[in-house]
Amino acid sequence: MQELRQAFNTLGFSNDELQNVFRAVAIVLWIGNIEFKEGANETSSVKDTQVLDVVAYLLGVDSGALAQALTTNVIQTGVGMRAEKIRKKNDKNQAEFARDTLAKAIYSKLFDWLVKKINVSIEKPGFQGVQIGVLDIYGFEIFGFNSFEQLCINFVNERLQNIFIELTLKAEQEEYEREGIPWKQIKYYDNKPLCDLIGGKPGVLTLLDDAVNTGKTDVMWLSDIRGHFMGKRGMGDAVVVTGDTFLIKHFAGDVTYHGEGFGIKNKDTLFADMIALMQSSQEPFVAQQGWNDIKVQTGQKKRPPTVGKQFKSQVAKLMKALKACTPHYIRCIKPNASKRPNTLEMKEVRRQVKYLGLLENVKVRRAGYAFRDSFVRFIARYRCLCPKLESKARFRGSEAEMCGAICNHIGWRKGQEFLLGRTKIFIQLAASLFLLEDLIERRRNSAAVIIQKAYRKFKNRKKFLIFRYKCYEVVAGKKERRRASISREYRGDYLDFRYNSLVVNLLTRTGQKEDLQFADRSKVAILRGKKSLFQKLRSAFVKEDQFAHRFIVLTDQNLYSFAFIQEPETNRTIVEVYFKVPISQIKAVSMSSYADNYMIIHFAPQAGVIDVLHACRRKTELVGLLSITYQKLTGAALPVTFGNKVTMNVSRKREKLVDIMWIRDTNVAPDTELFKTVGKIVRIHAAPGIPPHQVTPPPKVTETDKSRAVRVFLEALYDFQGRDIDELSFKVGDKMTMLEDLSQGWYKAKLNEQTGYVAADYVKKLAGGGGERKKKQPVVRRENKQRQQQQRFRGGGG
Repeated sequence: MQELRQAFNTLGFSNDELQNVFRAVAIVLWIGNIEFKEGANETSSVKDTQVLDVVAYLLGVDSGALAQALTTNVIQTGVGMRAEKIRKKNDKNQAEFARDTLAKAIYSKLFDWLVKKINVSIEKPGFQGVQIGVLDIYGFEIFGFNSFEQLCINFVNERLQNIFIELTLKAEQEEYEREGIPWKQIKYYDNKPLCDLIGGKPGVLTLLDDAVNTGKTDVMWLSDIRGHFMGKRGMGDAVVVTGDTFLIKHFAGDVTYHGEGFGIKNKDTLFADMIALMQSSQEPFVAQQGWNDIKVQTGQKKRPPTVGKQFKSQVAKLMKALKACTPHYIRCIKPNASKRPNTLEMKEVRRQVKYLGLLENVKVRRAGYAFRDSFVRFIARYRCLCPKLESKARFRGSEAEMCGAICNHIGWRKGQEFLLGRTKIFIQLAASLFLLEDLIERRRNSAAVIIQKAYRKFKNRKKFLIFRYKCYEVVAGKKERRRASISREYRGDYLDFRYNSLVVNLLTRTGQKEDLQFADRSKVAILRGKKSLFQKLRSAFVKEDQFAHRFIVLTDQNLYSFAFIQEPETNRTIVEVYFKVPISQIKAVSMSSYADNYMIIHFAPQAGVIDVLHACRRKTELVGLLSITYQKLTGAALPVTFGNKVTMNVSRKREKLVDIMWIRDTNVAPDTELFKTVGKIVRIHAAPGIPPHQVTPPPKVTETDKSRAVRVFLEALYDFQGRDIDELSFKVGDKMTMLEDLSQGWYKAKLNEQTGYVAADYVKKLAGGGGERKKKQPVVRRENKQRQQQQRFRGGGG
C-alpha cells in the first residue's frame, strides 16, 4: 500500500484525489455484495439493507433512492406531447442486472478519469516533436462460452490484423519503389470480408442494433443473421447459425458464440433515473470523474446509441489514428500457461503465433525479399568474407559493387538469391541469410584463434625464452644437436590441446584442471624381448609394427600417454590412456649423446608402468620442462643421463631385458635415424649432428623478481605539518613511496599506510625515481590543487 501511495504521489495525485480513488473502488466492491430477493408479481427487494446503507453512504445518496433505482425502471412511451413515463418494477434478475450495470459504470468512469489524469501528469506542455503511443492489445479470445464481449474483442483483432497486413504491404511496396526493385503482386489472406461481416452494413453488429431498437429477441436476431449471410455469394461458410449459437471463421480460428444475452448486453442500460441518482450526490468524486457531464434529455429523445455502435465508432477512431502513424509491433508470447520458468509448451506457442496473425505477416515478407539491409551495414558486417574487400585500397568501386562482390564470392546469383537496390541489398531466402551468418561465424572463430595464438605467443614469449635456456642447460655439452632444433621457438602446446574438449575433460577428471605444459605427437617403440618359436614363425609371414603412434602430454602434475580411438558400436571418438604417471614417480630419463629423437623414461616401481622408449621431435623441450616441473614438485633435480647403451626391462610380470644401443652412422641421411631390432638388441643409427662445443647457447633471460620491483621513493628534507586532511605530515628523513607525480609542485605519496599529497619542495626523489627534479617548480596555493585535480579527471590536463 505504501508503494501504491508513493506511485500516485509521483504522478501528481493529491491526497483528496487518492481518497476518491479508494472510495470509488470500495463502492464497486460493496455494490457487488448487494443481494436481492424475489417478490410477488415479478418484483424484487434488497435482501440486506445494511449493505445497501453502506453503499448509499459511500455514494452520498439516500438509501431509499438507491433501492428504488435498482429495483424499478422508468420507461417512456410515445414521443413529443404524447410522451408518458411509467415506473416499472424489476424482477430479481433485472435488479441484479441494474446493480452490475451501476458497478461497471462507476468503474468505467474511474478508469477513464485515471487515464486522463496520468496523461495530463506526464504530458510536456508545448511539445512539438515526435510522439510515441503504446497500444496494448489483449489478443484473440476463444473460450468454452463466448458471448458479446468476445465478439467485440475479436472484431478489434480482425480490424488490427487487416490494417497490420495493409500497412505491411504498403511499407513493402513503398520500399521496393524507393529502391527501384520490381514489385510483384503478393497473394495473402485478406480478412476484410470478415471485418465487413461483423461491423459492416449490414453486419452482425448492425443487425443486433436493429434487433435491440425494434424489440426483437435473440432468437429472431440469429434468424436475421441466417437470412442475410448463410449461403450468400462471397460469404461462403464464414458464418454458420445452428440453434441458439453461431460460428464465425476468424483468421485465428473458428469461434462459436452463444446468442443468448447479446441483446441485453448491447443496450445502453444506464437508465436516466440511475444517472440522476449519481448526479444528486455531493461527493467530490462524482463531479471529478465526470458524472455531472452526462446530459439526460427530457421530452422527445433520440434512441441512445447501443454498446455495439459506440464500440464500432471507437474502433474506427483507433484505425484512423493507426493509419496516421508509423506502427511498430512488439509481440509477447507466453512460453507456457502455468507460468513456470524454463518451460516451453509448443502447442501453446503455436496457438499464440496463429492468433497474433504472425504467419500472414511472414508469408507477405517471404513472398518478396525477406531480408534487406543498407549497403554500409552489409559491407561492414560481411566484407571479411571476400578477400577482395579485406583492404579498401585493393578494391575501387561503389558500395553496391562491393555488396555484389561479396555475394558473387559466396556463389549467389543476382535476381535469385539477392537483388541490389539504390541504397539497400535485398536477400530473398532466410536460408541464404543463415548461410551468411554461418560463414561469418566460422571466419570470426578462425580469426579469434589466430589472435589468441598471437597474443599468447606475445604474452608467454619471455616465459618460453626462460624455458628454452633451461632446457638447453639440460643437454649443454652432453649431446649433439640438429640445426633445426637449436633455432626454433618453444611454445609448449603444439597440438592446441588446450581447446580440445576430450583432452580438457581428461585433465579435469580429478575435479581440478591441470595446467598443460607440453603436448606433441610421439612414437613408442614396441619392444618384446626374446621371441618364442611361435613369434619367430609369425614374424616370418606377418610384418609387425615397430612403433605405436601416441600423444605425449606433460602437465604441472602428471605425464600422460594416450591416443584417440573410435568406438566400433557408436563411432564416437574417445581417449584411450596408456599411462598417467605423477611427475614425482618418474625415476630418470636416458638419452644418447648423438643427434636423435629417442629417449627412455624410467618410472618408479609404484607407478606400475614399465620403462618406455619414446621418439619425439621436440624431446629437448619435453625433457627440459619435465626437469623444471620435477624440481618444483620434489625439490630435487631429475636424473638425466647421457649414454650410448642402456638396458631396460620390457615386461611388467617378469624380468625381460632389452639392450638399446646408439650408433653414430655417417651413411644415415641428415636429421634422421634408423631403428633396427636384432634379437634382444635394439640399434638406433643416428646421423651426425652439430658437436656440443659448437652449439651456440640461446639468449639468457632472467626472471623478474616481483618482490623487488622498481619503485620511486621520496625523502623528506624538512618537517611538514599537513594543513588539510588529504596532506601528509612528515619529519626530516622520513621515506615515502611515491604513487603519482601530479606536477605543479605536488606528489601523491604513501607513508605509514596513509595516503596523501606532498609538496615537492619539501622532498627529494631517491634511486629509481630518475634523480633530482631538474627544475624547481613553485608550490601552488592549496586551493588551486583541488581545481587542478578536477581538471585532470575531466581530461583538462594538469
